[in-house]
Amino acid sequence: MVSTPPNDTDLYARKATQYVILLGPRDGSKPGLADQVDYLTLESIKRSRGGSRVDAIICTYDLSKAGRLIDTTTPKGHNRILEVRTYDHEGNLSIVKAWGVVTQQDQAITDTAEYVTLIARQEPWLFGDPIYQYRRINAEELTIGDIVFQPIIDDITEDNRAEVGVDDPNTFFLFMDPESVRTASAEIAQDATAARWTLSEAVYYLFQHVSTGFYYETPTNAYYEFPTYDYLKSVFDDDLVLSDVRIPMGSTLPEALDLLIEPFGYFWFVNSIVGIDDVSKHYIEFAKKGEGETVSVYLQRPGEQIDNLLTNLSEFRANYNIGDLANRIIVIGSPVQFEATFELYKGWSEDDDDLDLHQLQKGGDDSLYPSKRNVGRKWILNEARDYDSLRSDINDKAAIELAANLEREFSLTFDNYNLKRRKFQECFSLGPDNESTGIIVEWLNADLADDDNPDGKWEVVEWPYSVLNKECGIYFEGAVPPDALWTLINDDPSKARVRVTAVVEGDYRDQWIQEGYDDSPNGADITLFLDMSARFHYRTMTLFTDEVDDAKIKRSINHDQPDFDNNTSPSNRLTLLKDFAREVQSVEDVTLLSCSVSLDGVDHPEYEIGKLIDKVDGRNLDLNAKNPDQVSKRLPQIVGINEYYNGEQRTELLLESFKEERPRAEVK
Repeated sequence: MVSTPPNDTDLYARKATQYVILLGPRDGSKPGLADQVDYLTLESIKRSRGGSRVDAIICTYDLSKAGRLIDTTTPKGHNRILEVRTYDHEGNLSIVKAWGVVTQQDQAITDTAEYVTLIARQEPWLFGDPIYQYRRINAEELTIGDIVFQPIIDDITEDNRAEVGVDDPNTFFLFMDPESVRTASAEIAQDATAARWTLSEAVYYLFQHVSTGFYYETPTNAYYEFPTYDYLKSVFDDDLVLSDVRIPMGSTLPEALDLLIEPFGYFWFVNSIVGIDDVSKHYIEFAKKGEGETVSVYLQRPGEQIDNLLTNLSEFRANYNIGDLANRIIVIGSPVQFEATFELYKGWSEDDDDLDLHQLQKGGDDSLYPSKRNVGRKWILNEARDYDSLRSDINDKAAIELAANLEREFSLTFDNYNLKRRKFQECFSLGPDNESTGIIVEWLNADLADDDNPDGKWEVVEWPYSVLNKECGIYFEGAVPPDALWTLINDDPSKARVRVTAVVEGDYRDQWIQEGYDDSPNGADITLFLDMSARFHYRTMTLFTDEVDDAKIKRSINHDQPDFDNNTSPSNRLTLLKDFAREVQSVEDVTLLSCSVSLDGVDHPEYEIGKLIDKVDGRNLDLNAKNPDQVSKRLPQIVGINEYYNGEQRTELLLESFKEERPRAEVK
């Protein structure tokens, strides 16, 4: 029968750490060395990262010193800070283990005992009032509403930080509405321009906003030391692109910080020290997920004589999972979007070309509108060849030209073109105001004919119309069809011409398949499919067909407009898709590692939130989630520390094996 191996850690005992509890005055001020109490017994301390968890201290009353549990009432105006300190190597109480405001009390009386437990926590309200307004340029009063860094307006990320030309490392930041500086004249009126928020600027603004000092000074708080702008710039990558980052009204500072920095792979925590005045100071610090100083935990090999300098590990658990990784990546972009100018066919029978205009009026005793709703109104591209037999001047030219342009990447022939109904969409080209030019409908006005344009000039229609939803076409919505067009139709239908500049979406999509590498932890192909239509677009104005005089599809009229942005896709579309797929692969092709670590004792200053654990030294247990053949490392990171004092003292390290942040699915 197999026997249980001896527990070598029983052969030595680690010295218990002596602690002191300070309980501050009732006015809520920080405690000093004179505020020591001996009637509280420390049970545990819990510290963690971010706003989703609250740092906490749990103590119990020594009722032999505090008295029995009698004559209690609900407190009034209670506001006391509890702090735990331990001694440094020189015997000074200079190590702050934890602190918090006493906000909870548990009482119990049983058959065998009675006790009272105090819980002190770093509550969210200690960081300042909830955020429900923001500071805007040229406004004395704060504006009530959500804070939005870099809002998306009409599908475009807009700058909204007020650039006032002040170059000061501790300058103050203000918001401005992008709609207030659309022109140079508006910028002069505002005496400012709209600039991009960097991540460090946005974080610094939040601290300024909840500051208890003057807004233009370094942010202050009664409990915390807020970070400087220089420190934030040293931590955050300001090349990261913010887009529509929203802080809802009523968010606390911890919640706001999480919303702002976590999507970019950062987190925050509180670190405490004792100042030269023996009063503690509490700093808000930041760390990057998966990055930081590397430390090890220690456990000697079986059979060795235990040495507490070589062993600090009391319990270790790890799970290595290579089944949920992805080493083969398929990425696709958006369907091809083709912007062009399309000349339309008349969408009614030529037998009705001779009708009088009043006969086509909506309503009236002699109106033919109920049975001839499309006459003079419906203009179509005939992309699916639905109307080949409707009238003699309709043919397959537009359908073939459109299919050839949309399916250029398929190398198809006429026999297997995908002819089907599509629809017009807004142009992707941008006008001088940096907004889409929309859908442009024009008619050929013969009255504007000249030597260079003997048939007339194209003119934007002013008649009301709608864009058809289930096919490429338009419909004039007025009480009667457009008078000028119908006059031409009565005279010579070939002179009545309408064209539309718009986008038509095809079926082809760019794709990249990134095959797996031999150094993947898993030898099988595990494929991850990503639809990246929101980020990678195939937008083109280039004509695949020849632009002859009688072509129904011609180059977009927006193409050569001054001050217009064609907004077409770059020529290296597939390279961008490939680079993205490889970046995702580097994130996903990694062992998923989860582990827990417990240490003997609570005197482990070398382990702090944000540090990485690389191995169990002595046993040589590697905690890198990537194998030795893979270039970079992925190590578990300390995101929380629990210390237990009552009984056998021990420390629990809360670890997360962060994946690197996957590249964003959408960039506008």
